Amino acid sequence: MSFSDETLVSALREYNRETARSFQKLHSFYRGRLVDLAYSRAEEVVRARPDPLDVCKEITRIFSRFDLATENALEMSSYMGTQPKRYSSRSMKQGGTNLSIKSRKIRKNIRRYLNIPPAEDIVEKEFISRKIGKKKSYIVRVEAGRKVTAYESAKNSRFNRRQKFFLISNLVIRSAVDILSYKGFFITLTLPREFHVSSYETAKKELLSRWGKDHEESS
Repeated sequence: MSFSDETLVSALREYNRETARSFQKLHSFYRGRLVDLAYSRAEEVVRARPDPLDVCKEITRIFSRFDLATENALEMSSYMGTQPKRYSSRSMKQGGTNLSIKSRKIRKNIRRYLNIPPAEDIVEKEFISRKIGKKKSYIVRVEAGRKVTAYESAKNSRFNRRQKFFLISNLVIRSAVDILSYKGFFITLTLPREFHVSSYETAKKELLSRWGKDHEESS
């Protein structure tokens, strides 16, 4: 990136005030990645070193592809959360959990629009680190004189769920092969190209809708 936040915000305000407001709502990490992406695209368009206005035009184009729900909640990209919400009091659980879920969905959608691999998202990593740290320090019960943390409880629950699903899948496979004489198969669902830049919620809803229709037709 060749321009500072201040330079771009100033240029954005002159070019498109709405885009400037959206830009400032983003977490600084996403602002940086957005500018890098816009700069590289502007460089391809002008075939030379772009100026701030060229980058502003590309930033506006990128924002125009955001779905409305994500665009209206860009400030949630900075929400980190501070409580182990799943184990907090009822009054805190509802609001805190909803905020955490919403912020993760917003960050997931932003990653899709800005082509950021999940492994490179330092904001999400910090969120997860804080969440794990709080769970490790929160005691949910005492068993045989030993304190069990929220982190251990959640880990055990995940292990038990995996074991249950593994058992069910083995039973399904044995029934299909040994009793029904089916051969192994798998199904892959891939949405058309126009959904590749849509939000996570939109893509998931479309997949579930298509899966439901296919299931009804085959039954």
